[in-house]
Amino acid sequence: MIERLRDPKEFNASPLHTLSLSVPGFRRDGYWDGWAWPRIHSYVGVVLARAGFADLGFQWVARALAAHLGPVLPETLDPLADPVNVSLKGPCRLMGYNALNCVALVDIVGLRMWDGHDLTIVHETALPRLCVINAKWKGKRFDAMVDPEEGMTLFHHAGHELCTFGPGASFEIREISISRIRLKVEARTETWVTLPRAATVSLDNRPLGIIPKAERMHISPGRHSLQIDFGSKPGRLGGAF
Repeated sequence: MIERLRDPKEFNASPLHTLSLSVPGFRRDGYWDGWAWPRIHSYVGVVLARAGFADLGFQWVARALAAHLGPVLPETLDPLADPVNVSLKGPCRLMGYNALNCVALVDIVGLRMWDGHDLTIVHETALPRLCVINAKWKGKRFDAMVDPEEGMTLFHHAGHELCTFGPGASFEIREISISRIRLKVEARTETWVTLPRAATVSLDNRPLGIIPKAERMHISPGRHSLQIDFGSKPGRLGGAF
């Protein structure tokens, strides 16, 4: 299926269409036998990322967003039109721009919240260097810097750096503030975190002592609980945000 999605003779047109170009029944004006539905790219992109193809999922969602008409998406488009957004027919336009831009794209990048669980950080090394701004979760706002080599760094939107996460694991956030972070870690391979300042750390309820600023704290494969206590509170925001 991945090969067919990448093949310009099958599904690799501008947006993702509903029938392969190689099928005789394909119609450029066909509702479910040719037209592209930009809002469906959200499901396709998230599923591809969860299956290990975050780069491809990112591309498909980005293509759908590129077909927008202002802050809205058309319902259907001719996937072979150039530019594709000129092929809009009919009045239906309010079709999931926010779902693509604010949920699906952020989830694919590695700030996962699509399935309704706690915010889960997954560093996707296949993606280029990216910046996420103002992602919202449970009334809080976060920024993130994604670097394929240096990990994913999470910031509070006010500017405070919180933690940098390595590859090969998911980090489910159970509690997060300027003074404390609690995580559930599921590591497929050895992974690591680095901290913006020295902190007292416990792994699986075992004290590890004080971990210095910027030192990589390695975590073995398996399921773990991780608690990070920074103690002193930087700036004027206090211990929570």
